[in-house]
Amino acid sequence: ELVEIAGRYGMRLVGPNSLGIIDAVASLNASFATGMPAKGSIAFMSQSGAVCTAVLDMAQSEQVGFSRFASLGNKADLDEIAFMEAWSDDPHSRV
Repeated sequence: ELVEIAGRYGMRLVGPNSLGIIDAVASLNASFATGMPAKGSIAFMSQSGAVCTAVLDMAQSEQVGFSRFASLGNKADLDEIAFMEAWSDDPHSRV
């Protein structure tokens, strides 16, 4: 039902059961993660919020940066393909 309502207004949804998204290039943290990761050239996504949290923690301790970061959750609307298509032309993401 949420996907249908969002679609009526031209919106897309991440999740449910998602940690959220981070756009380090724009300094946007729309997630439950604390803090902002360093800026880098890695675009990362995972279905699992737990994996995302572990990767963010490791990246901070190892000083690894990200351009984009997404936790997909249950993928009621946006999935891996949607993010790969969106990030494919991203000049800030190399990996």
